[in-house]
Amino acid sequence: MKYLLIHSPGRKKRPFASQPGTYCKLFCNDPHHPDSILNRPVTKEYRIGDTVFRGFPNLYPIAGCHNMILKFDGEGYPHLPQAMDVETGKEFAGLAEQMPEDTVLYFNSKGAYASIPEHLHFQSIDLKPPVFHLLGRLPKTKPLQVVEQWPFGIIATASSEHFSRLAGLLNERNRPFNALAMDGWFVVVPRVVPPGPLRYGIKPGALEMAGVKILEDATAVSDEEFIRITAQTAIPHSEAHKLCEIVAPESG
Repeated sequence: MKYLLIHSPGRKKRPFASQPGTYCKLFCNDPHHPDSILNRPVTKEYRIGDTVFRGFPNLYPIAGCHNMILKFDGEGYPHLPQAMDVETGKEFAGLAEQMPEDTVLYFNSKGAYASIPEHLHFQSIDLKPPVFHLLGRLPKTKPLQVVEQWPFGIIATASSEHFSRLAGLLNERNRPFNALAMDGWFVVVPRVVPPGPLRYGIKPGALEMAGVKILEDATAVSDEEFIRITAQTAIPHSEAHKLCEIVAPESG
């Protein structure tokens, strides 16, 4: 498997990351915080029925056009947990339908390397993770399928219904996971807690688990070693098959 390398020398820890309670000032209504969403331009507004989401430029962009997407209630951005149940999964699917062709929508749950785990948000970025090149060879007819060609257990589906049901199951089980959507596909990456800090300070979120190697030093880690490191935080194919059988026994 060939990773997509993103050389991101400016990707540093947020200066306020160690200060309790400051993460959510990014999103909640505190106009005095210099990084408050209230001080950022709205790049796009999305509607899913009566629900409104707004996109904003990411304060620490990885590459290209990188946005944060938050729910808007007409007055502000409600403080909701960074979790995806069935209904939130349906909203994610609705947003995916509105993304430009060259943009991936993604989600990192709490415990799956969410950058801001205190407040519900999605992200979008203009790039195509390698896993979606692989999915282009698979049929979209199966309700859920494990991508056997990937080095660890990830689940793909073209069905928004089965995607949201899988997200709901993982949420009920308090299982951290990542989700991505592009090209009519949804990808779910169930996660496990590694035994300790990962080498090179790697904190793999949805993009990394989908084949994007984001590093400050472009030569620091080979693809093979990056796979070994990220695989420590993923489930095996056999466990992914069991999840498919629970959500959609007809997946076979």
